[in-house]
Amino acid sequence: MAGSTAGTPYTMVGEEDAPDAAVAPQVDRCLATYYSPALRVPHQEVLRAHVQRTGGRQVVAADSVEALRRRVGVFIDPIDGTNCFVQGVWEAPMTLAGITVDGVPVAAVANRVFIFPLGGAELRHEQSSLSYVWNFEAMKPFMVFEGKRVEKVPTPALPSGAVLRVAQSSTTQKVFLEEVNRKLEPSEPVYARGAGNKEFFLIQEMLKTQISSIGTSDVFICSGDGVKKWDTCAPHAFIYALGGDIYEGDGEPVRYDVTLDDKYSLRKGVVACTHAAATELEKRMGWHS
Repeated sequence: MAGSTAGTPYTMVGEEDAPDAAVAPQVDRCLATYYSPALRVPHQEVLRAHVQRTGGRQVVAADSVEALRRRVGVFIDPIDGTNCFVQGVWEAPMTLAGITVDGVPVAAVANRVFIFPLGGAELRHEQSSLSYVWNFEAMKPFMVFEGKRVEKVPTPALPSGAVLRVAQSSTTQKVFLEEVNRKLEPSEPVYARGAGNKEFFLIQEMLKTQISSIGTSDVFICSGDGVKKWDTCAPHAFIYALGGDIYEGDGEPVRYDVTLDDKYSLRKGVVACTHAAATELEKRMGWHS
């Protein structure tokens, strides 16, 4: 996919290959049928005012387009949880797009393919499945979660020995998961499908809100063969803006260096946590001992 965007001021990394020319007419028909130019992003005007208040301090600059491509990355997963989409696990499939600057996730858009729980036309009209975050250093994060404007809720660190709720795959059992679960005890598994869906459990927990009907957790774990950086980037931008983080299995924070030959692998596995769970996680994993 990166090769298909040569000449743009960013490097694109995605699960899919370059678009097939045969698909283009279908895309055009879909846009003509379903897209409305009048469609507005939730809280669009508030976001515009938020950005304007920075006075241009959120501009990413470089000496050349190639230099910008080394700094700015766009990580896209058109449908995260593809198997769930096919199997009818309606809450899991998501479209994920994350933006990074110098390897740090700073903005993202995430949209659930289906509003969940499923409902009639009236319910669908009242709800939104769109979430987005804008988190440059110049100002506090601007975040919309499932159509509603939200802000970070201060929460104390979890007490020593607290039971950690750990979101993990409900369909695979890997040695990595068994080892991490053992280290995290006392813990309680929270089984779910879809990497992005499970990462959103952490976001929901940090927001301390009942906006979503999806679950919550303190930690998310996944083996290296079950997740790529296009699965983590968009949720990571939300988690990072709320004070949490995503780590590789050895405790190194996940970052998104688009100058690497391998821009997407997470071979050591992934362990993510909320802000409140960070100290307990690091202690139990033995990362800084």
